[in-house]
Amino acid sequence: MTDIICRAEISGLFVRVAALIKALAAHCSALAAGCSEGWQIATRYHDLSRLSGAELARRGLTRQSIARVALGLQCSAICEISVRPRGAVTAAPHRVRGPAP
Repeated sequence: MTDIICRAEISGLFVRVAALIKALAAHCSALAAGCSEGWQIATRYHDLSRLSGAELARRGLTRQSIARVALGLQCSAICEISVRPRGAVTAAPHRVRGPAP
């Protein structure tokens, strides 16, 4: 009888350990995603802050809007800012969502 109880307890322990490992992996994945997003924001901010006032104006931005654009809180009506793999800032036509007029 004790052998059956012991096996049940060990089985339950394995289930709890597996759930703990799964939760730990999910937290590590979220941490890695957050670090990646932070790096992308920092790269966008750095690249935008290096542009001249005229280059920012051509993209529809001001010095005061760089932080909001880098965080993705504001998108210029003229351009959409993105980061190439090398970190260079590019401008693409603004994409409007919704049905065409």
